[in-house]
Amino acid sequence: VLLLDQRGTGRSTPVTLHAMQSLGSAEAQAEYLTHFRADSIVRDLEVIRQKVSPDRAFTVLGQSYGGFCLATYLSLAPAGVAAGLFTGGLPPALRSVTDVYRGTYRVLCQRNEQFYARYPEDRPLVNAILRLLQQQTVEMPRGGRLSCRRFQMLGIVLGSKSGFETLHYLLESAFVEGPDHLAHQFLV
Repeated sequence: VLLLDQRGTGRSTPVTLHAMQSLGSAEAQAEYLTHFRADSIVRDLEVIRQKVSPDRAFTVLGQSYGGFCLATYLSLAPAGVAAGLFTGGLPPALRSVTDVYRGTYRVLCQRNEQFYARYPEDRPLVNAILRLLQQQTVEMPRGGRLSCRRFQMLGIVLGSKSGFETLHYLLESAFVEGPDHLAHQFLV
């Protein structure tokens, strides 16, 4: 079993804020990031496969972004793949990415409305949290700042089976220490 830390992740050289800032211009940063695309990752894996097992194709597991890499592998070097196992991250084949994102956005809006229909008392809580985050700098216990945008990313749980309950119970704990202070338990 070969586990790949593709470019920019794990023990590979990570793409960090410091590394990006050291490149200077947005153009230089964008050019640097072109080296982290799926096609580059596939070429890396194909070099490894040819060194480790030149006469045998790999069975490849594509999880999350790995699914996109697997699809790219099947396009660029199909002889290197004996079998491809997609467990997520399958790129759209019959529709454009824009169509997929538009559809995803519609579902996201529906899930939000379903959540608030189930837990109407959470809408004012969410609004209060957003107001507080606009007025104050809130530091997370493990580092970083809780911004409005970061808080809104919690909406991703609405796509899971128990997401409504998970988010509701988290919101319930937000102001247990008072209306002007987010609770430690909420922030972890």
